[in-house]
Amino acid sequence: MPLIESLLLYQPESVYHFIHDFVDEQKAGRFSHPPRSVGYAKKLTNRRKMADFMSTSVIPVMDDLAKQILREKPNSVKAFIKDVVAARIAIESEETSNQPEAEVHFCVNDRVLCRYKGRPKFFPGTITAIDDNGSFTVLYDDGKTESNEQPKVTRTMDIVLLIIGIDGAGKTTLLSTLQGDLDKEHVPSAGFTSATFQTETGSATFYDLGGGPTFRNVWKEYYADVHGVIFVVDSSSENAVLQAANVLEESMANEVMANKPLLIFANKRDHADAIAEQEMPNLLRLNKFPSSTIVPCIAKPAVNGGAVDERLESGLQWLFDQVHNDFDALHERVQRDLVQKKKLDQQRREEQRARVSRWKEERELNQMRAHDKPSIEEQPSSTSSTAAKPEETVIYCSNCSTAPAVVKCAASKWMPVCEDCATALRSQNQ
Repeated sequence: MPLIESLLLYQPESVYHFIHDFVDEQKAGRFSHPPRSVGYAKKLTNRRKMADFMSTSVIPVMDDLAKQILREKPNSVKAFIKDVVAARIAIESEETSNQPEAEVHFCVNDRVLCRYKGRPKFFPGTITAIDDNGSFTVLYDDGKTESNEQPKVTRTMDIVLLIIGIDGAGKTTLLSTLQGDLDKEHVPSAGFTSATFQTETGSATFYDLGGGPTFRNVWKEYYADVHGVIFVVDSSSENAVLQAANVLEESMANEVMANKPLLIFANKRDHADAIAEQEMPNLLRLNKFPSSTIVPCIAKPAVNGGAVDERLESGLQWLFDQVHNDFDALHERVQRDLVQKKKLDQQRREEQRARVSRWKEERELNQMRAHDKPSIEEQPSSTSSTAAKPEETVIYCSNCSTAPAVVKCAASKWMPVCEDCATALRSQNQ
């Protein structure tokens, strides 16, 4: 009998204990039962209970196991599940015996994050009612309502990390290695790529930016999004390190980046002429960045005996810890910077539209003058009586017919009009 079907049939108090016994071959026989035939009313009641159990108990556990499997990619999924479940059981037992359960108090109109019908993602909502059994009803921001929601202390931290460095340092190779793609060959990238990893506390999204001189001007467009920074350095060349030091200092001098956690990977330590590790902090002026550390590494497994350098994981763990320990302040800062960036982007777009509009008007005026000049020059000037009538060489406004025309524009359907009429027509069309 499949695992999900067995869980729904037995609905155990501890899903992890049940899964641990289910994947144990010596105990698997106890879960093979023939299907039972039940009446319609009984079946409908069972379905409702199964749906509640599925959303509140089964889906969160399955989501946890799926994340672990995707992250570790084990050779034997069954054995891996057994080990993970055993670890979860041990943790739950230790927490139950050593730590009192955190007491959570909620009130009506409290803002909360809940898993709608047990889905992995949390959605914002508001408590609208609290039942006698301690559960509550939630009205989600999208208008959906869910009852019998159980209070639980749960916190997710979705973070964004920026990977930068000069071209050829090994940024894209580093990201591919973290994704498990160990054999892929890379050339210096000239754009933007991203990858998201599930973590124990939520997710981590990595922004990999090209390091060429031209693309570095685009880096600042991503500074407001990130909670932490990974700077990759080619430590096999002193010239590359000195150039990277200047680029790093310029990037971290941006007010949006100041004092954010900074992890520096000194890559390419497999080279025989790599710079000594003790010299790297001085060359990179590490004393200017208070929340920073340097981790020597080899990002390319092919030159590390086909194995992933363990220092990559230890460096990332340091960065995760730094971000998590100061997550509230960092996240509030990111949200504030994103709002400010949105305002500046809108202001730049409006200024650009104004410049384009002025350029179009000047072009239209020049075209009108070039078009009207030949007709003026063709007027007969042989007699003094003809030259004495300036009104014959003046083109009047096609809208008011009283003032001389000075411009043609789209608002006047390209007919000559005076300045006042042109302004009035443009305002009507906006």
